[in-house]
Amino acid sequence: MFDNEEAALAMCDLNDSESAVEQSEKIKDFANTFFKNGHYGLAAAYYTMAIDHHPTAVLYANRSMAHLRRELYGSALEDSSTAIELDPTYIKGYYRRAAANMALGRYKKALKDYATVVKARPKDKDAVAKHSECSKIVKRIAFERAIATDHGKKVDFDVIAYDAIPVDDKYQGPRWEGDLSAEFVLEMTNHFKKQQALHKKYAYKILVHIYEFFKKQPTLVDIKVADGDKFTICGDVHGQFYDLLNIFEINGRPSEENPYLFNGDFVDRGSFSVETIFTLFAYKLLYPNHFYLSRGNHESDTMNKMYGFEGEVKHKFSDSVAVIFTEVFCHLPLCHLINEKVFVCHGGLFNHDGVTLDDIRNTDRVRQPPDEGIMCDLLWSDPQPIDGRTPSKRGVGCQFGPDVSQKFCEKNGISYVVRSHEVKPEGFEKHHDGRVYTVFSAPNYCDQMGNKGAFIRLQAPALTPRFTSFSAVPHPDVPPMAPSTHDNPDTCIGHCALSFVESIGTQLGPERAVSLLQLNYNDFLRAFSNTTFFETFCGIYHNFQNCASSCEPGYLHQMLMRSSEIIDHYCVYNRKAIATKFPCLSRIAPSEDCLKSCTSHHSAVTSLIGNFRHLAMSGDTSQAEKYLEEGCEYVICSLHCDVPTIAHTCDFDTANLVINLTRRSFDSMESLSLDMGALKKWPKMCEDIRTYRLPQPQTAPTQVEVIAAAPIVPTTPLADDVPKQAAPVVQNGAVVPTLTPLTVYLLVLIVAIVWRY
Repeated sequence: MFDNEEAALAMCDLNDSESAVEQSEKIKDFANTFFKNGHYGLAAAYYTMAIDHHPTAVLYANRSMAHLRRELYGSALEDSSTAIELDPTYIKGYYRRAAANMALGRYKKALKDYATVVKARPKDKDAVAKHSECSKIVKRIAFERAIATDHGKKVDFDVIAYDAIPVDDKYQGPRWEGDLSAEFVLEMTNHFKKQQALHKKYAYKILVHIYEFFKKQPTLVDIKVADGDKFTICGDVHGQFYDLLNIFEINGRPSEENPYLFNGDFVDRGSFSVETIFTLFAYKLLYPNHFYLSRGNHESDTMNKMYGFEGEVKHKFSDSVAVIFTEVFCHLPLCHLINEKVFVCHGGLFNHDGVTLDDIRNTDRVRQPPDEGIMCDLLWSDPQPIDGRTPSKRGVGCQFGPDVSQKFCEKNGISYVVRSHEVKPEGFEKHHDGRVYTVFSAPNYCDQMGNKGAFIRLQAPALTPRFTSFSAVPHPDVPPMAPSTHDNPDTCIGHCALSFVESIGTQLGPERAVSLLQLNYNDFLRAFSNTTFFETFCGIYHNFQNCASSCEPGYLHQMLMRSSEIIDHYCVYNRKAIATKFPCLSRIAPSEDCLKSCTSHHSAVTSLIGNFRHLAMSGDTSQAEKYLEEGCEYVICSLHCDVPTIAHTCDFDTANLVINLTRRSFDSMESLSLDMGALKKWPKMCEDIRTYRLPQPQTAPTQVEVIAAAPIVPTTPLADDVPKQAAPVVQNGAVVPTLTPLTVYLLVLIVAIVWRY
């Protein structure tokens, strides 16, 4: 990493009188600073120097994390395994190794390590969630293998009757009638720029037509560029739609006079993968002999599930559209050959010598990428500066040296290889004395890498590569996989929610279950003061979690599982405290008169339920802020009326617990709301809940100000040694009004009402 390691160490201000352990600790602190600032390559280099001074499990685990951030999963796997060898009790080592195996699609191995972590830290929320997710994937894969052939076609494209799908007059987007036109594609990209969705009729139409085209294509596509003509090669774009449009601004839109080849990894990571892929597919259909697409390692089922594309498709369209994309990706060509001289593939060359162009042409590509072989190497391999081959730092494919490139080019009569697959500071890099070039076209990758993007221009007959670098352009502040308001009912999670409510009615009594919806805060807490009620309620909740873990992700599913954090505060993290403190609440009388004098919004709960129905059924959030503001006023009044009574009747610790539970519930709701994007701002009244303070007693107890108290729910302890990065600041947040600010029970009761009616 460093040309002068001595100079790099000098920056750490080491002292010769210090021991190797002390010097290692200093270097680690320096590495932590680089990691915190997002310079993962530099962090890894300094962790390496710290290891050279004094190797520890912590240092190897930290370097493993830096490798994970750089997507070097093979190196991350090796370091995490070394950390475990050095200290078998070091839990973060197992956690890092599980993450690396998950990224590599080795789910059974990941599940074993996650089980080790959960056994050691059963209350670590993040570990439990990842263990559950991994377990679900293992079960799904086992089921699919039991019923599937190698690649049994999952989609019958012949029965997709897209022409029968009506287009409402209210739809203001592009319409594809007759032959596909440049005007349609231009109107579609402009529509996408405004963050408007393509009608599902045209989405299906594009997918059916592109499938019919690609299934007739060979694995290796030959491209002819006439003398004097130019040709552009672009690398990874990873769902960065606005940067894709910037390429067309700089270099001209695709046309028969301005041909392009995009070299894989069109999707995942970026927030606009759907818009990106439909744009690329549309241009391919418009200019089939002047616009080319190669498959990348991210055009695969495993990567799409892990890095966002599948979730984005399901949010913006449906599960069935996600399945269609999987099928289409399996038919993408693996590589291209320009004028028989320039070989273009996404990853790189091969794990053994002697591979010919005919071997590539004869490779079966209509499948998910294998772990080895020609197809695997074309999608995953990377160049290295030294001769020979070494295992890939990614854990898949290989690293190949200059001698490998020379032999391949000479054997096949090729001038040089163009590949992508790796972030480069300037967007491109020359390797192996000009026999291999990397081009990467996603600037400021993942909105944090700070790299430039680039594209290559060739002109026949010389085909000399000329590079253009460019910087990232602004784009809407939309997190990856942000949900849209398209109707996407999740029947599986709906049935789980309905079962939850029916269980409450059966085990706790229907009258009591329904009456919870009308209780004020005091009465809700009094209900939980009953040990039998509390234990039964939490048992039913855990059954709901188990049921929900078997459902495929969807909008409603994500919303419920994220919002279940609220119940976790009651049934998981504060279970002992509630069991100890809450019994005294049974002695407290209701405060209905106080509430009536404080607020007129006694129908706030009903309003929240009504608004949830609008949101779930039609995406209408027009009244969300109003309903949530009223609900928050109701809660504030409940706190004013009830908490002083609790402090007087019970003790200040119990009152503190109630306030902290309320704050924690609202923190979870706010975080969910900001991520979901239903509204533009979090209501001011709801902010007051966070700042609510217990009135000062006449004789001051040892603890007075509950807001200053330490948080009840600890943050995950798995990242202690690697410095925490600052949480992103969200300025234009949003509120999901479906979660009642009053209590945990509304979480699923409201959903059940939706599914009943």
